[in-house]
Amino acid sequence: MDNEVLERKLRRYRRIGWTLALAGALFSSLGAFIAIPLWGVAVGCWVLSVSAKQQFQNPSSTSNEQARPASIHTTPVLGEVTFFNAFVWVFGGILIIFLVTYMASGDAPSPANESSPVEELSSAEETAAEDLTPFDRGSQAYNQGDYAQAKSIFEEITKKEPGNADAWLSLGNVYYSEKNYSAADGYYDRALSIRQDFIEALYNKALIRFDRQEYSASNGLLTQALLINPNYTDALILQGDCSYATENYSQARAPYRKAYNLGSRIPELIHRLAWLEDREQNAKEAIKLYRETLELDPERKDIFKRLIELDPGRAKAYEQNQLD
Repeated sequence: MDNEVLERKLRRYRRIGWTLALAGALFSSLGAFIAIPLWGVAVGCWVLSVSAKQQFQNPSSTSNEQARPASIHTTPVLGEVTFFNAFVWVFGGILIIFLVTYMASGDAPSPANESSPVEELSSAEETAAEDLTPFDRGSQAYNQGDYAQAKSIFEEITKKEPGNADAWLSLGNVYYSEKNYSAADGYYDRALSIRQDFIEALYNKALIRFDRQEYSASNGLLTQALLINPNYTDALILQGDCSYATENYSQARAPYRKAYNLGSRIPELIHRLAWLEDREQNAKEAIKLYRETLELDPERKDIFKRLIELDPGRAKAYEQNQLD
């Protein structure tokens, strides 16, 4: 092989080596899995270029010291040696770079509190759970529908703190959710015996009587609650429901209206108030409330039929179930 051919090979090896070294640097941000093989191949190419040059300048001697003449037939022999060297040095380079990188990373001490994001999140959740008070844990279980757990926690609290009105109320709510109204009512009474103006306990007792269709008794408890807080919207709505259930529509209208004016925007409340205004022939207010109901609950397609009758100027839009 002449010098020109050798120089081309050497330049090619060096060029490949530098290219791969640069690529390894560029891709190092993607991790050692990509960077280390590239650097390893680069080292192998550089070593290969040196090896090829040495082989050309100092060819190994045969056993009978017979020199080979430079001819085309020597190229495959050199090619075989080059391929073997390439295989050894390239993968040797990868191994060297990997070992150097591994040793360098192993020397650096890791933080004592090092953990993965998932472990940190789990630790934070565990810490938060440990920080919860028994009452908070009971409320959490109740909100998640685990009534047995909630019941156990609140019963334990009431044993240790018999004067805790909130715990008695929460225990009553658990039994109410299980539709054990008698037990729930008794626990609400315990809460009221500790705190006479416990408006939530009064409301919950009224709710039990409403569920039992004892509307007069429910309304009496709601009246007591509204004396404590006249703007208690839940009590106002339930009071309107008691009158509505007994078809005392004129009496239902006032508490519904007050709850609406206080900011309550429950679709069913607005729909009932719209119907009551419609019944009183307050067409303008009824149209407004019907439209507001549809904005909050677009599935109430039946309302469009009444809007066509009350507001014929927009009948075309209402027929297409649209609010213009």
